[in-house]
Amino acid sequence: MDKPDPFVSPYFGPWDPSIKRLAEAHPLLFRNKPPKIWSDLAAGWYQVVDQLCDQIETTLPPSELRKLQFTQLKEKFGTLRIHLEYRGSYDSPTWSTVRELIDAAQHVADKTCQDCGALAELRQHGGWYLTLCDEHFAQRTSK
Repeated sequence: MDKPDPFVSPYFGPWDPSIKRLAEAHPLLFRNKPPKIWSDLAAGWYQVVDQLCDQIETTLPPSELRKLQFTQLKEKFGTLRIHLEYRGSYDSPTWSTVRELIDAAQHVADKTCQDCGALAELRQHGGWYLTLCDEHFAQRTSK
């Protein structure tokens, strides 16, 4: 019997393809499977998270990388939220470094269009917060 695809949920269907690409590109940080909590990654933020993974992987030794695992990637109130589990001390230099890298990535995403990756700003439309460039904001407000 074939092993079930971890990137297809019996409840929600296939995972966001961006999440699968990240997991394949960064197998240690994702353990070759999706995050523990259902995640969606806006297309424009893919590069930000991919670069974050690269930075973590080049900064930490393999022994510390094995203690980290992404648990959720999502947009909330128009901003990128990155959640990781760390099986070590949250008072450690490792966690401090990882937290600084995550904060920096989220800061970059705060100025990155969630649709295309261009320079953007946080905007509000119809009760929703969105980080969009001028072009994508105009498209959304014209509908």
